[in-house]
Amino acid sequence: MIWILYSICIVAITFFAVDAIVSFRTWQSRIFIGRKKDDSWRNLINRKAEKWVLNTPTIKLTDNHRLIVIDILKGNYRRATIQHWQKAGLILGLTNKQVNKFDVKKLLHQTHPKSIPIESDYVIYSYALLNAASEEERIQFRSYFDAVYEMLVKLKNKHTVIPYKSFTGDQMYIDTIGFICPFLFLYSQVYSVDTASEMAVQQISEFNQFGMYPGTFLPCHTYNLKNTLPIAGLFGWGRGMGWYAIGLIDVWKLMPTEHKDYSKVTSWVLNYAKTILSYQQSDGAWTWNVLVESSRKDSSASVMLTWFLLHTISITEIKEDSQNAVQKSLEYLKTVTRRDGALDFCQGDTKGIGVYSQTFDILPFAQGYLLRILNKLN
Repeated sequence: MIWILYSICIVAITFFAVDAIVSFRTWQSRIFIGRKKDDSWRNLINRKAEKWVLNTPTIKLTDNHRLIVIDILKGNYRRATIQHWQKAGLILGLTNKQVNKFDVKKLLHQTHPKSIPIESDYVIYSYALLNAASEEERIQFRSYFDAVYEMLVKLKNKHTVIPYKSFTGDQMYIDTIGFICPFLFLYSQVYSVDTASEMAVQQISEFNQFGMYPGTFLPCHTYNLKNTLPIAGLFGWGRGMGWYAIGLIDVWKLMPTEHKDYSKVTSWVLNYAKTILSYQQSDGAWTWNVLVESSRKDSSASVMLTWFLLHTISITEIKEDSQNAVQKSLEYLKTVTRRDGALDFCQGDTKGIGVYSQTFDILPFAQGYLLRILNKLN
């Protein structure tokens, strides 16, 4: 009996110790947050991205902060596809500066065309690899990139656009704009597959038609593909606006000016930029729900929307406003960077339609996009 009680005590202490260690690590990492400036700040951001691309921190599925071990044992703590888009952001940030701190060929060798998940959130990882790959690697590993494209065609099935996942049925998520459209357009260019670029433009075009609040460029989270009505979920979800932003802007910057859709896509970029600018807060941040000024600031949304605005500086009509917004955002992002260079207060992973995370912590994907911004500015 004593041994049973002793064992129970050991298990209980272990469970609570894990919770305490995780909480303590977060607390102590925020001491002296936001004190690094200018070059030292940029160097910290870069070093952290280089470290994380080789050993990417786990972004947990749950918002639970108690008895974390139980979530780990149940398999509710980690999901591979979430980790894929974390690493994707880091690779995109590092390759913009042509920093080869990771072996792209090794990562490509680890990919298996026959085991690609039928999920759109995996595709941004393939985009990062295709973006980073040399011409030789693009030829050598074409079968992998072909398989990713074929997976998207299969996922599209009978729909006019590509759903989020195979099990989400007739639901169109805004996330798909960021996850798949840049890959489709780059894949089209690299391998001369015109249907891929057409799918990318169609994905955005239909979301503009059915996923925006009437008369605005304010996107919803999800709409129903059968009746084209918005499903429960927010208009103005910050990171959702970010997913749309990074998808649209990467397609636009990849698109040749002589492309038949260039003028149309440019008008989308201009209209969306005006929407983004109207919701930036005075300190340079965007909140996780942009329609509620008092909601928490979200560093991940702020980074993604800043990446978008950085490119709209080339549009004369909004050049000055975009420049000012980017500068304000960067000043804000400095204040939420931990002393070790990790960008903090990013909203955690969404649990479902209308179920948004209330955890605000690190997010390697956002770290990578911040580095992507800084490298473009250089």
